[in-house]
Amino acid sequence: MHQLAAWRKSEYFYLMALETETTWQRRSVLFNNLALTKGELGQYREALAYYHKSLELKGTEESDSSTDRATTYNNIATLYYKQKKMDRAIEYFQKAIEACNAQGNNNEELVATLHVNIATILDDQGKYEEALEKCEESLKIRIKLFPAIHPSLASTYGTIANTMHHMGSYAKAIEYAQKALDIDRQALPPDHPQTLLHMNNLEVFKQQQSD
Repeated sequence: MHQLAAWRKSEYFYLMALETETTWQRRSVLFNNLALTKGELGQYREALAYYHKSLELKGTEESDSSTDRATTYNNIATLYYKQKKMDRAIEYFQKAIEACNAQGNNNEELVATLHVNIATILDDQGKYEEALEKCEESLKIRIKLFPAIHPSLASTYGTIANTMHHMGSYAKAIEYAQKALDIDRQALPPDHPQTLLHMNNLEVFKQQQSD
């Protein structure tokens, strides 16, 4: 209840600020903040409307950052995901990738994360081959960006393991789950949520292979 009141209070102040703010940069930020607030309140339609208002302002200015647009597209995709509108979520995750890859605005780690986000949805939809392709895109980027024992690599290996498991490829699922866990054990505390998740998944995969 306290958190709900805090979000409503934030909404009030953002709306008040919009009444006097004239610069497009600040208005864009306020629209974005209102969208985040509406999303936390579960008012997804209103949140989407505010995100699109923010995008309209960004799209009219030469100084607009493609990375900023990518972040907004990612936020829109996340809202669609929460509403179980998976095709729309994929559409906006893909828009975010395209914005990141715009000339001079290449945010490779965000692109890697966006590929995994799409892969997760495709996996849920049973489109396993497409999901693996997206995981491979993410993996190529993260191998280039990070050392061999980085947690982000473990996360991608874990996602691949899940898809292999859903395909019934238990040996491959175990292989990638083990890769993920080996990295976690070197890079993260033993009680870290990611370590525990990959440990549990590995045990499940091994059990199902032996059944």
